[in-house]
Amino acid sequence: MVSLMANLEFNGAVTFDDVKITNKSIISAHVNAADSYGCYVENNGEKVYESTPRAAGEYDVDIPLKNDGENNIVFYLVDIYKNMYSFTKTVIRDTVAPKLSLAEDYGNIETFDEVLTIHGTVADYDNLLLNNNPVSVTAYETFSYDVTLHIGDNGIYLAAMDAAGNETAYDLHITRFEKPKQTTPWTSYIAPVMIGIGLVVLAVISIKKRKNCGGLAKTDKRKAD
Repeated sequence: MVSLMANLEFNGAVTFDDVKITNKSIISAHVNAADSYGCYVENNGEKVYESTPRAAGEYDVDIPLKNDGENNIVFYLVDIYKNMYSFTKTVIRDTVAPKLSLAEDYGNIETFDEVLTIHGTVADYDNLLLNNNPVSVTAYETFSYDVTLHIGDNGIYLAAMDAAGNETAYDLHITRFEKPKQTTPWTSYIAPVMIGIGLVVLAVISIKKRKNCGGLAKTDKRKAD
């Protein structure tokens, strides 16, 4: 706190959004002052906001975060005697999205398979989710995830997110068809039928031969008598 003149007792406070890293271009400060104060704000030593004294009360001030990286904010409340009371906040701005790529084009696939395996790589991320389910990533930044498919359209949302709120995602739709019922072709019945007919023919021939042999034996016997 910097005090140029100690003529007034300080009656104010400044609190900041509870974030350490963000992808947004501003951060808000909440002022709660029992007396009238002006505001003077610096970010990395550069003035980014200034106001004349405002009436006592509560109000918010939006502080711009111009660049990616570390933002060192100093927020001053300034009384009518130019006494300055400082409040500090350091926040990192990150607007770079995670790197997410798929090993092949999975968009609009049509399949009869019950399971589809999604392969890919990911970097500069904090969480990787597939339909809100965590996906494990190897030390080589690769991943593989088996997705069970139901009949019809299957929506697959794969998203890599970082701590700042940046996201890279794929919105996939896979269509699974029901496998057609297998029917036996008519040609497959030919062989069993032919075999059956052949066996019947052989049986008939065998029976006829036996009858013929029996008739000849009786005829020979009669001749002998």
